[in-house]
Amino acid sequence: MPVTVHRKAALPPVARNACRVGAAQVDLTPHVGLPLAGYSVEGKRSNGVRGRLFARALFMEDSAGHRAAIVYIDWHSASRYLLEQVAFFTADFGVSVDRLLLVGTHAHTGPGQYYGNSLYDVFSQVEPGFDDVFGGWVAERIAQAVRKAAHDAVPGRLGFASATVWGVSRNRSLNGFSRNPEAAHWNQSGYPGYGAPAWLDRTQRSIDPRVQVLAAVTDDGALLAAFATFACHGTALGPRFDGYSPDWHGWAARAARRRLRGAAGVPIVALGNGAAGDVTPLPLSLEQGPEVASRVGGRVGDAIADAAMVATADATTFTIDVRYGESRISDRKVDGRADTELADAWCFGAPTIGGSEESRSGLFNVGLVHEGMTNNHFQSADPQHPKAPAFGLFQQHVANLLNLDPCPVLPLHLLRIGTHLFATVPGEATLTTAHRIERSLRASTGAQTVTLLGYAGDYGGYYTTEEEFRAQQYEGASTLLGRNASRHLQARLEKLATQAAPAPIAASNIVFNGGPQVQRFHPEANTITHAHATVPAVTRNGPRLEIRWRMRADVRVRFAEVGWFARLEQDAGGGQWTPVRVDGEDFDDVHHDLVVRSVRHDALGPDDAGWLVMLWLPKLPPPRLPLRVVVRAVAPFAGFAVAVPAR
Repeated sequence: MPVTVHRKAALPPVARNACRVGAAQVDLTPHVGLPLAGYSVEGKRSNGVRGRLFARALFMEDSAGHRAAIVYIDWHSASRYLLEQVAFFTADFGVSVDRLLLVGTHAHTGPGQYYGNSLYDVFSQVEPGFDDVFGGWVAERIAQAVRKAAHDAVPGRLGFASATVWGVSRNRSLNGFSRNPEAAHWNQSGYPGYGAPAWLDRTQRSIDPRVQVLAAVTDDGALLAAFATFACHGTALGPRFDGYSPDWHGWAARAARRRLRGAAGVPIVALGNGAAGDVTPLPLSLEQGPEVASRVGGRVGDAIADAAMVATADATTFTIDVRYGESRISDRKVDGRADTELADAWCFGAPTIGGSEESRSGLFNVGLVHEGMTNNHFQSADPQHPKAPAFGLFQQHVANLLNLDPCPVLPLHLLRIGTHLFATVPGEATLTTAHRIERSLRASTGAQTVTLLGYAGDYGGYYTTEEEFRAQQYEGASTLLGRNASRHLQARLEKLATQAAPAPIAASNIVFNGGPQVQRFHPEANTITHAHATVPAVTRNGPRLEIRWRMRADVRVRFAEVGWFARLEQDAGGGQWTPVRVDGEDFDDVHHDLVVRSVRHDALGPDDAGWLVMLWLPKLPPPRLPLRVVVRAVAPFAGFAVAVPAR
């Protein structure tokens, strides 16, 4: 069933006598049980939480009254449906859809079923479907972050800086990358890979090491927020992980906050993704999991802090110029150019169903598909040549039968702040695609620096160069509309950058055709009258502490709504307990690395679920006061407090 979202008209700017900045974050973590997005049918349903999922918003207003907001969400990607839904709530205070940059971190450990197009609502997660109730809940919470950032905005400045980090990412598609002419020069001056340490192997030198940071600074010099980008997949935890998590981005944000904490408190640190299409965080010597996420996140977090301190010192007043366009995939050419021609119809290549290097499917493992598969199904003049369609003719039959299509309109944003330009990509650009777009936008706009924000506005699959597409590695096979798709995108952005400013956004209705309607998210309050939680069992092994208990399976903990669910407290005397604070923040499952899990198994019976809280006790200064762990009440579950055993 189609879903309609009302688009509100843009408001005219109202001049002010100063630039203003504001930042805020809002929790997006739902209850467990929803399917995780990113690994397609090989993915899992969430059974727990290891790090909350946040929307982090940066609000900006120049002295002429022009407003804009950048929002990073710890999800697989933005979607046009979410963008329009959020803008419905934010347009009334000057952040209409043309001034809202909604960017996903590309974590594969966030929920799905929110895309608003039938293709990815069916294929992005293990369970097909579009949950508009869930989408509405999420959109309202994202809008809360933008609203709070705007409401709390203060006179301030913006600064931009970058740092480099090597040895935490590698190019997983070297065969495709090497076909680009740029590959031979990648580590030379003028290219992103310049300065690569000689001891790294080629896969680790063929990456973009830049951590780019936009810092919002108050007029008295306090760092309010650091919004960073780094080009690397959010797949450190791997496809076997079955909980909500921001992946390595969460570890990075914590590491940066720890270093950037100042007299004004802990700044908001947000981390988005750049051109990560062919870059993975997985070192070959390590197995996917928390160790990889911690190592990558720690290094990137330090780089964020380094760049943020430089950007803070260099922050100045600013001007805002926003350009917004909508790329309709039915408009197959840009200004009649043959080299921008899109395919008549989308198509997955056979390597797509084999999975990427860090998440191989069963079909790949038994040898039915492999990277580099090509054939002559499409004639040589067709933009899809030499792609070998996944499942042959059966793919198109299923697509027609189920009416599967990506979003027909892809939002594009250009946000210029002084001499820096942000450009959005509605999907996964590879390193070389991004390099070509950056180079062309610098030339056409005169911007000194350019940041590409991937997974922004919508998810339209991969964007590979023509050379990479012809190689038909996983990335090229997953480029939906053929070998010219990246040139088409580049031409659209160039045109948007050089044409006259578009007319203000007008009110209209936007119709979305998602996958089959489902409702897996439950926003209503629990009506259970008896939660019959069992007495918790506590075990300790050195610093590792585990608390286990049992309660009814139909008690739903919507983590975003309860605040912290588990935290460590210390005895303050007189019957009072206070939260333990580490690095300036309460030691709880919102701010630190605590694990919360809900596990169903037959021994518990059909009505019960086992729950677990696991944490690693921090090193605390003397005196050593008694400690306890509190698990919060969630109606009708009464919660509890348990003492931490001595060693």
